Amino acid sequence: MVPIIIIRYGELTTKSKNRIDFIKQLKINIKYALSDYQEIKIIHFHDRIELTNLSLAIMNDVINILVKIFGISSLSPAFSIDKNIEVLSEKVMSLFLNQDLTNAKTFKLFVSRSDKSFPLNSEQIIKIIAAMILKRTNLKVNVINPDLKINIKVNKEDIYLFANKITGAGGLPVGSSGKVLLLLSGGIDSPVAAYKLMKRGLQVQYLHFATPPFTLPAALKKVETLVQILAPYNAGSKNLYICNFTNLQNELTHLKKENYRIILMRRMFIRIANLFAEKYKIQALATGEALGQVASQTLASINAINIVATLPILRSLITEDKFDIINIAKKIGTYKTSILPFADCCSLFVPKNPVTQPKIKECQLLENELKQLIDWEQILINTFNEIEKRL
Repeated sequence: MVPIIIIRYGELTTKSKNRIDFIKQLKINIKYALSDYQEIKIIHFHDRIELTNLSLAIMNDVINILVKIFGISSLSPAFSIDKNIEVLSEKVMSLFLNQDLTNAKTFKLFVSRSDKSFPLNSEQIIKIIAAMILKRTNLKVNVINPDLKINIKVNKEDIYLFANKITGAGGLPVGSSGKVLLLLSGGIDSPVAAYKLMKRGLQVQYLHFATPPFTLPAALKKVETLVQILAPYNAGSKNLYICNFTNLQNELTHLKKENYRIILMRRMFIRIANLFAEKYKIQALATGEALGQVASQTLASINAINIVATLPILRSLITEDKFDIINIAKKIGTYKTSILPFADCCSLFVPKNPVTQPKIKECQLLENELKQLIDWEQILINTFNEIEKRL
């Protein structure tokens, strides 16, 4: 009996001519994620990937890594056994039915036979194995909702035997859709936005705006921790960049209309992100905005911010309910870090009555008036040039 892990592609099976490119990217991501286990062999097929040269001692650790890799629909720890019905019967009993079946009252057999030369067809295999289980246990058959699912797959060289499938992360392999630059705050939303972007095959890079000494070092540490938590979903990539926004933030305090401060600040963010993306050949920007959640996330506000962008801005949470976002944050492990009481620059500088229906012409007028006082465009370029890579 040889332990293996079967990995299924899910959505990748809908691809046609470029399917092999997605599979290659998935294989690269799996190899990177399992770099601590150099002995494992990764073999890809048209409809699956198989991991071989495994030991039972590392099986659970490997599975815990695989379930965070996008592009994997499901996976199964399995065993490769000899193509013999007597051997199969023995292994079914030893692998499944000698376990603690306290909570299992029913079972169902799932048999597929790709090797048509095997002397028994699927129905005959089911009859033989099911009769043995019914005779030697108290389990009953349930074809609708069984407690125990026993899968038997007859291949050309061997038989695969495995139990219930483990749900994977789904989506597309990170890196298969390109790169995106996410404006990462320390809140709940933007890490979840990153997760959803990764699920569509995007490798996420992060740009965080800090305003020392107004924002504390603990706020920056919080952002670093979020990036570390997201790394397994991001094919191991971190790429966190820090922009010191203090000089520009100080100049924005001179605005005649305080209620426009956040909108103009976000326009500055986007301008800096434009320059960053152009330098590193990134094809899109992204934010954690959800429609109507705060004043700067109304349609009018989004439009006033979008107009300064030179690239698409992806808003993967735009229609999400706040409670749904929180549930995802808890699922992926970012929630407890996100709610730590260390504010970012957006929350620190929000005016008492921020504008909810900003006018684009008014934004432009205010920026022109500010330019009469200081050369904010040059300060913006200087701010961009001083961006530092943190992770």
